[in-house]
Amino acid sequence: MEWKQPINNNQWVLAEDGKDFLISYINVKEFNIEETALMTCDDKYYILNGDFRKEFDQAFSNGLQSCMEVFNKFKEDTSSVWSD
Repeated sequence: MEWKQPINNNQWVLAEDGKDFLISYINVKEFNIEETALMTCDDKYYILNGDFRKEFDQAFSNGLQSCMEVFNKFKEDTSSVWSD
């Protein structure tokens, strides 16, 4: 899998057909925003402040549960207020 820029120059997405989730990374330097989000098909957002592409990249092929483990590992220190 590789990260793609489907929307604009500030966002990259890691997704695969048949998976019920995706990972989004946003970096908008002019607003000092850098977030990595796990998004599920039932519109749940699990957002971490910072670049966690490497961590999610390693978990992505193992499924949603592995990605949730990445989120849970870092959420206490870096979770966004926008997370579900």
